[in-house]
Amino acid sequence: MQNTTLLLTFINSLSSAIQLEQILSIEPHPDSTMRGWVGVCALVGKAKNKIYDVDVRWAAQETIFHQELWDFGWTEQMLLANRNQERHKLIIYLCDPGLKMLKQGVEVLPAHFLIGRNWTSLTHFYTQDPHPFILPDLDKIDPGYATTANLTDRVPTIQREFDGGSLSLPDVPQGGLRTKGLFKDADPARPLLSIVTVVYNGEKYLEQTIQSVINQSYEYLEYIVIDGGSTDRTLEIIAKYNDYIDYWISEPDTGIYNAMNKGTKLATGSHVLHLNADDLLFEPHGLEFLNIAHFEDNHMRSILKVNLQNGRMAREPIEMTKNSLAEHVTYQDHFLQISHTAMVHPGFINKINATSIFSEEYRIFSDTVMLIEKFNTESVRLSSVPLSIFRSGGASSNNRLILTEMWQEIRKQPALWPKISRWLQLQGVFAVWK
Repeated sequence: MQNTTLLLTFINSLSSAIQLEQILSIEPHPDSTMRGWVGVCALVGKAKNKIYDVDVRWAAQETIFHQELWDFGWTEQMLLANRNQERHKLIIYLCDPGLKMLKQGVEVLPAHFLIGRNWTSLTHFYTQDPHPFILPDLDKIDPGYATTANLTDRVPTIQREFDGGSLSLPDVPQGGLRTKGLFKDADPARPLLSIVTVVYNGEKYLEQTIQSVINQSYEYLEYIVIDGGSTDRTLEIIAKYNDYIDYWISEPDTGIYNAMNKGTKLATGSHVLHLNADDLLFEPHGLEFLNIAHFEDNHMRSILKVNLQNGRMAREPIEMTKNSLAEHVTYQDHFLQISHTAMVHPGFINKINATSIFSEEYRIFSDTVMLIEKFNTESVRLSSVPLSIFRSGGASSNNRLILTEMWQEIRKQPALWPKISRWLQLQGVFAVWK
């Protein structure tokens, strides 16, 4: 049992702005595959009417600075609680004396990196000072990232049912491991997942998105970033992660689906997941199910939606019947829980084939057209386990535009209406528009 008086004194010495009055609880830190550190303990402290959740971590590698914006240890229940009380998150990095410090002292992260309303603020402390904590087994530290594992200098041969993107490099701003002659080495027994992030002037959230990808424990993935010619700090952020991104390119596009198609055509994986620049993967083990996945399946998983205007999070349960969409659908759960949005690509791992290419005719409805086709012609495994967090408030939240584009597609393909009608019931759109 650690001396709580010594712990309290140490924590209060880190910042004059945060002075805990008492430690309410202390327990071992949960196991983690996050890179560069191991958990020491988790505390709950109190100061006046404020509650402080304190993560104490032993940091032995500089890689900790490539994951600090993406938190570890939250749960779906925690985020959906949408607490209104004042509760703060403190992360203390006890940095090895031999570690070259990139940051020192106190860092209060901007509020937009907080997910939901669980915490009022998020503060990091970096220190190499002596401390009273009992250190865990230090052999558990993982030295690398998912995107830097399983690399080869062999150029992959890609056969697609559509005109693919060239692996020869165009004369535009670009970078990543592929430009150094390094490619992902596929495993015949596991899907190689290509995660594609499209971005335009996305400096606010992009770094958190990148960190959520490179910190995955599933190492059979490649990461592609498609920038539309940003004029803010987006390219600066991408360059910071140049050695952890498989390929990035920056050039103008004709719209979001043009950019997403570009990423799919450049992918060398068997599957693709589109994770936009304001979305993030839910937790570091979230792709582990692919280790035992059937190679030919698509996978649809739950998403949590956070409202950018008020920070509230939602996940709506929808009962699935045996014939909900198509007899090709297989079920892992009796319930598929997804949010009220027609933009579910952050929760859909797509087996790459001819139906994986989005129509570039619409601004925000092509996701639905593609997903309806997948559900009606291919095997889709469903799970209510959350895969990603989707920030709502952009064009994809414009229900009027969704319905306008939906009607345009129905006029062209009247036979599509029964499929769209069933799809809208699945998505809960009718509930929004009653």
